[in-house]
Amino acid sequence: MKRFFVALLVLIAASANAQNIKLYLKMSFKDEESGDKIPLVNITVKDMEKDVLVKQLHSDANGNITKVTVPINMLYWIQVEKEGWCTKTFYLDTRHSSPEDLPKVIDFILDEQLFKVDNAKTYEFMTEEPMREFLFTETGGFTWKKKEGIRADKKVKLVHLNHLSSKDADKFLDYMEEGEKLEKEGKNEEALKIYNKALAILPIREVEEAVKRVGG
Repeated sequence: MKRFFVALLVLIAASANAQNIKLYLKMSFKDEESGDKIPLVNITVKDMEKDVLVKQLHSDANGNITKVTVPINMLYWIQVEKEGWCTKTFYLDTRHSSPEDLPKVIDFILDEQLFKVDNAKTYEFMTEEPMREFLFTETGGFTWKKKEGIRADKKVKLVHLNHLSSKDADKFLDYMEEGEKLEKEGKNEEALKIYNKALAILPIREVEEAVKRVGG
């Protein structure tokens, strides 16, 4: 009973400390081509675990967004959208095992570029697949999952610049990752078969060089 009481006190103290921490969201969205701020962008911030709206924000006519405060120890889903532009989604994980060790004021800064789209359906995957998955460091800063983020960047590029479908972009990336893995293991013959599958989807220099590298 005593142990339970002590654990309860620790939990209450941690919760109180978490509530006293100010997490500021600072965001900026610019035109990928011109670098200009984009006016009237809609930003939806939801609590993913409870599936409830936390904040609904908008950039003003000059593209500026007033910074806002949100609680920590929550998993946020942030979606940025404007008609005629690509939609981008981000995950922000502010859960922390020891909130009492965090600074009292924390800034989350998101500077992102959007691009204009002719066919929104082509980019529907961007409404569900996050461009970045941010999470706390031990000291209260933010980092992001590199592997997932790099893949997301590559996929967007394949669809936007190379005009692949979302499905073909995923296949291409899967083949390249599998080929690279086999190549590192010294299985060049198997890697060649996989690289050739990627080459059939998109014959670009990166794949052609990989084919040559493994003896194609």
